[in-house]
Amino acid sequence: MTTQDDLNVLRSGVPHWNVWRARRKRFDLSGVDLSGCDLRRICFRDGNLEGVILRKANLEGANLDGANLAQADLSGANM
Repeated sequence: MTTQDDLNVLRSGVPHWNVWRARRKRFDLSGVDLSGCDLRRICFRDGNLEGVILRKANLEGANLDGANLAQADLSGANM
């Protein structure tokens, strides 16, 4: 289940998200539709991204180490 607070932080932008993530170990964005988002250099390390939709998202330089990407849709994503 997506944590609304996590989603609100993400909506504030990648730089804000990365600062927030540096202080927090876990997050849950499962099932969120992030299609077409510019997520360059975002830190998704160790997070729950199960079922997330990242179609055509720009993930260039993103840190996905240890992230749960089970059933994630990455079709057309720039990685």
